[in-house]
Amino acid sequence: MEYQPIKFPKDELAHDTLAEWGYFNGHLSDSKGRHFSFMSCLFRAILPKAAHPALKNIPSRTMFSYHSILIDIDNKKS
Repeated sequence: MEYQPIKFPKDELAHDTLAEWGYFNGHLSDSKGRHFSFMSCLFRAILPKAAHPALKNIPSRTMFSYHSILIDIDNKKS
C-alpha cells in the first residue's frame, strides 16, 4: 500500500467504502480512586457493497452498529 498524505476536509468526511468506523477511548477514575478505561465505536456499512446474501433484503442503503466497553482496571473486569 502506497502512502497517501491526509487531505482535509475530504479525508474527514464519509467515504464510499464498504465500512468505516470511528472510536473514542478514555480513562476515568472515581471519587474512591478506582480506575476505569472505556471505548465506544460507531460502525457504518454501505449494504450494496456487502456480498452477504442476508443483507440484500434490508430496505436501507446504510447500516449502523455501535458497541462500547467499560473496563474496571483495578479488578480486571469488563
